[in-house]
Amino acid sequence: MNKTKTYSIIFALLLAIVAFTFYNKYSKEKKDNQFKTFKVKDFSKVTMLKFSDKLGRKMLLKKVDNAWILNNKYPVRTHLFKEMSEALTKMKAFHTVSLAGQENAINNILQQGIKVEIYEGKNKPTKTIHIGGPNHTSTASYMILEIDGKTSPMVYEVGIPGFRGYLTGRFLIDENEWRSKEIFTYLPSDIKQIKIDYNNNNNKSFILTKEGENYSLEFNDKKITHEKLNQKAIVNLLLTFEKQNVLTFEFEKQEEQAKKDSLYKINKFAEVKILDINNNTKELSIIEMPLRHNSKQIYDKQGYELAYDPDFKFIVNKRTKDWGVIANDNFGEMFIDPNNLVNAFAK
Repeated sequence: MNKTKTYSIIFALLLAIVAFTFYNKYSKEKKDNQFKTFKVKDFSKVTMLKFSDKLGRKMLLKKVDNAWILNNKYPVRTHLFKEMSEALTKMKAFHTVSLAGQENAINNILQQGIKVEIYEGKNKPTKTIHIGGPNHTSTASYMILEIDGKTSPMVYEVGIPGFRGYLTGRFLIDENEWRSKEIFTYLPSDIKQIKIDYNNNNNKSFILTKEGENYSLEFNDKKITHEKLNQKAIVNLLLTFEKQNVLTFEFEKQEEQAKKDSLYKINKFAEVKILDINNNTKELSIIEMPLRHNSKQIYDKQGYELAYDPDFKFIVNKRTKDWGVIANDNFGEMFIDPNNLVNAFAK
């Protein structure tokens, strides 16, 4: 065998060794990078998110007609969903936990971790993130990434670049916190009709109806046309339906049904019905709230005990049967005396 041929064989072997070494290194780096890529690149492709933890709690967020629904029942709270989706699309693995801290970090995830499964229209998750508590400086959260059933061998400290804080709280499992507290989000131009029936005062029950560009008012067996109405007062009334939320939900337990039935029969204050320009309706019952141990005001100016809490009422969605608490400060202007919608000269 001549020297040229020998050198060619040696060169080819060296080239193969270099290529094999490079390939192994590239494959290892690619595999390592795969388990470092926590963020979702295109959230618009996400169709479902499943949350679960070691306590057996579960939560489902699912996209239905471009809207996100919680546990197949409720719209989600906008700002909480925004914070969670921001974390998913911006989170980054800052570095692995030190070898000395790996065991504690793994135990942290095993004991209090939240599993988030991310689906993009498939039967199995695109990726699964196991989220633990905050690191020692509260600047990141401990996380492990799982893809196709394979899990990262290391725990990472994951956060959002430029944000000094940990991310665990953005994924907490709590249906009451995640469900939307919105009651009304109507623009004045969206409302076609408002009907309010006061339970103990029919003389003040009224119907305000949009007719073309104007409004008419019906109450106390009479109809008043737009030229006799106080347009500023009508606009102010319509604005009260622009953004209204419940403070909290009440009576979630089945055993509280008897209490709800009693309050509904005895303490009903008003029935509210809204018809929008697309002929969709929303019907609500307003219930007086009995005095509670934490009521701020118990007596009137004459020293007599009040019958109801002057600061809060219950509100009941007649479609979903959900009960919430509303503040009179926010809702008070909605329960207007219809005489205040009429110009002084027309009364």
